[in-house]
Amino acid sequence: MKRDANVEARFSTQGLILRLGADANRCRKGIDRAVGNAKPVEGEYEVDDFHSRQFIRAVFAYLEGASFAIKLWAVHNLSRENRISQEEVWTANETAFELRNGNVIEKTAKIRLDENITYTFALLDRLHGVGPTLDKSLKWWASLQSSIKIRDRLTHPRRIEDLDVPARDLFDVMEAEQGFTDRMLAYPDLKK
Repeated sequence: MKRDANVEARFSTQGLILRLGADANRCRKGIDRAVGNAKPVEGEYEVDDFHSRQFIRAVFAYLEGASFAIKLWAVHNLSRENRISQEEVWTANETAFELRNGNVIEKTAKIRLDENITYTFALLDRLHGVGPTLDKSLKWWASLQSSIKIRDRLTHPRRIEDLDVPARDLFDVMEAEQGFTDRMLAYPDLKK
């Protein structure tokens, strides 16, 4: 049975988001088990940093992958209605160009995650015919900003302490993930 392009885009988008979300949830369960077996230290529960680092990596894969997949889905639908420029399509696809020896070379654009998420929600707002709905004054957005720094510290460690994950870092990452998910699910066609 053949599916039309919109259905195909929907299934691949949904599949990617579900798989990445399941990975993050699986890592969260590892943290929950570790906390359940932990003893309080100075009023806080010490969590195995390995599980914490795995969870943070999984959450960022989810944020990046879901944002990318949703952008492509939105672009597909906006393109069908001729409501998006070619430059916006390239940006959503994270495509950049440079000149090398007189030739135009396509390469992957380097776009900050917070800008990518902002663009994702801007495309969804346009698709749904509403004004900007992303409220950057909310707690989850501040948690996203600090979580990006946590992710950067863990993926580019310079000292052994850079690999430590205190509970407050985990809470920021959890808040950012939940806020992103809640914002995404505010669009009715992404709840399916």
